[in-house]
Amino acid sequence: VAQLILYTSIYEWTSFWGGTSKFIENLMKYLDDANNKFKDYDYWYFSKLDENLDEVYIPYYNPDMNRIAKFKPDFIFWFKKGNNYNVLFVDPKGIKHSDYEHKVDGYQEIFKDSASSNRVFEFEGLKTKVHLLLYTDDYKRIPQKYRPYWFDFNHIEKIFEVL
Repeated sequence: VAQLILYTSIYEWTSFWGGTSKFIENLMKYLDDANNKFKDYDYWYFSKLDENLDEVYIPYYNPDMNRIAKFKPDFIFWFKKGNNYNVLFVDPKGIKHSDYEHKVDGYQEIFKDSASSNRVFEFEGLKTKVHLLLYTDDYKRIPQKYRPYWFDFNHIEKIFEVL
């Protein structure tokens, strides 16, 4: 079972990053729980994406700029159990300034099928699904259509509901 890498240095780093730090703090608390669901996986990994170094993004149409933009989520998880592999992007955001609707729409176009189920990408015997969650202080303010993509600071276990 993987552990949150650089536990101490990440904790020190979080004091600088606002909502992102709240996510890290809650993740660390959840990992300290002996019954956390991370233990249900063969292995898992977690990383903070660096938008200046990592070329990991979800393309989406930005109507304000009238062009395709790059949504670069803050975090990525990889979960493996048997032949099933799940990639989860998590992005701690406020709901007012992030154009989240367009970003979620871009994600859906690539990773959801016409029935709104996650597409399965198969490669070398692995079945991979890609998921997206946005993290905020109060997801109840989100319109119903986008709520499945949001969770709030007190419900880190929602990660496992989407996998």
